[in-house]
Amino acid sequence: AQHGFKEIYGVELARELCEAAKENIKKVKHDFPGAQFHVCFADAAQYYIPEHINVFYFFNPFSEIVMRTVLLKIQESINRKIRKVYILYINPRHAEVFTSNGYRIVWELKSRRYTEGLILTNQHAQ
Repeated sequence: AQHGFKEIYGVELARELCEAAKENIKKVKHDFPGAQFHVCFADAAQYYIPEHINVFYFFNPFSEIVMRTVLLKIQESINRKIRKVYILYINPRHAEVFTSNGYRIVWELKSRRYTEGLILTNQHAQ
């Protein structure tokens, strides 16, 4: 929200983390009166991604297998409404899931030993 996003969705499989997110939202939502927050207790691999979402943030959340399934869900959403999307991926252990499926890296943060973060986009979208 602090970067201007008007609608923020969080999908979490652990109920206690959903509850913690909801409590955090209560504490900060007055600072972002134009933003809508949605916390969904769900399996990201089964989550229906709405067609208006175009930025996805991941902090090394899944195994490679689950990340591939989530990417398929993102692609299904893109197929319903063609659009450019951005993937913000912190500690990108499975970046090849995206790069091997036509996503290109548009920004990279590296430390001396490893990549700390990436921004990727689906290069064929308008």
